[in-house]
Amino acid sequence: MQLRPLLQIQTIMKAMSEDIIPALDQTNQLAMQSAHLTIGTLALMAQHLPLEYRYDCDELTRLIECAKSLGEQLQPECSATAAAEPCSPPARITR
Repeated sequence: MQLRPLLQIQTIMKAMSEDIIPALDQTNQLAMQSAHLTIGTLALMAQHLPLEYRYDCDELTRLIECAKSLGEQLQPECSATAAAEPCSPPARITR
């Protein structure tokens, strides 16, 4: 997991708790509720970061496996061409 997003979320939560909420008008219930909702949302985001990281790792692993499989499927085409010529990448498909 990258430390940077977690550190940023924790920093924002601390600033909200220590600086912004105390500066709000305590009689403005809507502002107070919004500020606490913001802190709660950030806490939930921080809690889900490890799950998002695992998901991203799994997705990247699957993409790498797919790329390797596609590369292996191209190898027979390359060996069918002249052995002295390196196999060039397939032509790009344009839309």
